[in-house]
Amino acid sequence: MLTKMMFTRFRRVLLIIVYSLILVSIAFAQREIEAEEIKKKPPAPTLRPAVPRGPRLAQKRTNGVLFVLTEPLTANVTIKNSRGEILRCEESDNGELRAELPQGTYGIEVTAAKYFLLSLDKILISPSQPKIVKAYLKPTTGLIIIGLGQVEPGRTTVLIDEQQPSHLNVKMNIKEEENQIELDEVPEGIHTVTITNPSIVDWKRGNVQVSGGERITIAPRFQPAITQLNVTTEPGALVYLDNVFIGAISNNGKLTYNNTPVGKHMIQVVKDGYESVTVTDLFESGKPANVETKLTPIRSSPEFVDSFQAGMRLWDAPETWQALRGKMIVKGAEVGLVRHQVWNNFF
Repeated sequence: MLTKMMFTRFRRVLLIIVYSLILVSIAFAQREIEAEEIKKKPPAPTLRPAVPRGPRLAQKRTNGVLFVLTEPLTANVTIKNSRGEILRCEESDNGELRAELPQGTYGIEVTAAKYFLLSLDKILISPSQPKIVKAYLKPTTGLIIIGLGQVEPGRTTVLIDEQQPSHLNVKMNIKEEENQIELDEVPEGIHTVTITNPSIVDWKRGNVQVSGGERITIAPRFQPAITQLNVTTEPGALVYLDNVFIGAISNNGKLTYNNTPVGKHMIQVVKDGYESVTVTDLFESGKPANVETKLTPIRSSPEFVDSFQAGMRLWDAPETWQALRGKMIVKGAEVGLVRHQVWNNFF
C-alpha cells in the first residue's frame, strides 16, 4: 500500500515538472513573438470641430437648425427627407455645415475622399433647439512603418500582398536617416508584407491588420543571408576573408567555407614561395561563390653583393641606417630591405 502511494506521488510530481517545462517553453516562445511584435498606435489627434460657429436660431420660427460637424474639415453632406428624397447636397465649410429645416425626421450622408461613408437615419429636427451631429469619418487607409535596423534601405524591396506598393496606390517613402520605410495609404484590411534585400533572408509576415487612420510599426528580426565560398588554388595555401583567416587549401586543391555573408568581400590567398593573390567580388544569396586562382611562384633575384662604397642608394632603409667607409651601420628596430630585389627564401 505504501509503495502504491509513493508511486502516485511520484507521478504527480513528474506531471508537475512536465507541465512546468511546457509553460517555460511557451513563455520563451512568447518572448520571441513579442520581440517582433507589431506595435499599433491610434490615429493622431486632429483639429475636430467641437461646437458650431453659426447662429443657433432659424430665420423662420417654424424651422429648426441642423449643424453637421465634419472631420475631415471638407466633406460632402447630403440631407434627405423621410422619403429618401435629397433636399440638400453641400460641402462643409472648415468642418461645419448649417441648414435650416422644417420640423421632421431626416437622413444624413457624409462622404469624403479616402474616408468611409457615414450614414445617419432618423435625425429629428425641432424648432425648440438646434441639432448638432458630429460626423467624424474614419479613414480608409493606415500607415505601416518598417524598421530596418542595420539593413540598407536603398537596396531593400518591400511588397504588400505580393505586389509593388504603387500597384495598390500605396505610397512608399524611404527614410535613410531613420533606416525606415513607410507604406502610406495602405487600405484597411489584412495584408501580407514581404521584405527582400541582398544581405538578408527574405522576410514575410502575413495577417498584418491595418485599420483606418492607424499607425503600425513593424521591427522585423532579419536573418543574414549567407552563401558557400569555394576556393580552388595550390594545396597548402592560406585563405583569408576580409583579412580574417578561414582555412587552408586541402590536398585536392580546394577549400569550402559555408558561412560567407552575401555582399562585397575580399578574398586573399597566400602561400610561401608564391605571389599572394587578392580577389574582390560581390557574392549573391543562394548562389555559391566560386573563386579559382593560379598562384605564381616568386622568381628569386640573383645573388646580391654591396660594398657600401656608394652609400645607401641600393637600399630602402630607415634613416638610422648609414653607410660609412665600406661598412653599413644598423641602428634601431626598424627593418630595411634591398631595393628592387625579391628572394623566395633566405637559406
